[in-house]
This record gives sequence, structure tokens and C-alpha cells, in this order.
Amino acid sequence: MMSTPRNKGSHNLKTVSEMSLTLYQRFISWLVGPILWISVIYQMGGFWLLIPCLLSTTFETLVSFAGFGKSVMNANNVRQSTMADVRYALTNIRDSAEEIALCHGESREFHRVSRLYELNLRASWRAKLVELRKGVAVGPLLYFPQSSFGSFYCLTCQRGHFKWGTPRAS
Repeated sequence: MMSTPRNKGSHNLKTVSEMSLTLYQRFISWLVGPILWISVIYQMGGFWLLIPCLLSTTFETLVSFAGFGKSVMNANNVRQSTMADVRYALTNIRDSAEEIALCHGESREFHRVSRLYELNLRASWRAKLVELRKGVAVGPLLYFPQSSFGSFYCLTCQRGHFKWGTPRAS
């Protein structure tokens, strides 16, 4: 099919419409999802279960953003960039193998790719360590709602005051 301005226009229109639909779906998911979870938690345990859950989620978000906001993304970007450099160098060697062999450049190319691979390994370890630090910092916060539910609501659950598992009066 030949590329014409008309084809490009229809392609651009299709791309824009798909992007706007995706944006709309993400917005609805972002807005409706938390509201539904809040209503489920409130119906299950009431206000006193909702408050610890909201506080722990807010605190976890603040710790993640304040402590690790850009460092996780930067570490992953560096890792991906160095891996792309290694792939490019290997592709370049494959494409230029004859020229490299004729010029006796095997040693030079080997050392260049080895250095790039070493940089990629360092970047991968750095990314893993940043993710590990984040996991250690945020990890205990993930269990806060469960532990508070278990400790504070054990008696309430034994008395049958929660609203699940009991028949509703008509």
C-alpha cells in the first residue's frame, strides 16, 4: 500500500482515538478503583477498619515517593540503556565481522564489548539494590493493615459484629 497524506491522516486519527480511549480508561480505573475498594473495606469493617488501611496506604505512598521517587526509575533506565549499548555493539560486530577480521580488530572489539557488559552488570546490580532498599523500607508497611486487623478486630470478629457471613434480615 502506498503511503499518501490521506493514509497518514487516517492512521493519525486512529492513533489519537486509541490514545484518548486508553487515557479515558486509565482515568476511570484510577478514579473508580479506589472508591470501590474503600466502599468494600467500609462495608466489611466500618470506619475503624477503613482508617488504618487508608493511613497505611498514604504512609506507604509517601515513603515510596519521598525516599525512592526517581532513584528506582533512574536505576532501571541506566540498566536498560547499558543493555541497549551491549546489544548495539554485538549487532555492530555481527554486521561488520569481515571488516573486523581483516583489520585484526578482534581483541579491540572483545575488550569494548566486555567493558560494556561489565557496565551493564554494575547497572543491573545497582537497580536490584535500589529495589531491595525500597522493599525493606516499604515492606513492613504492606503488613500493617493485616496486623492491625488481626490485633484490633479479633474480638469484634469473634462476637460476630462484622457484616459478612451473617444472613440479612428481610
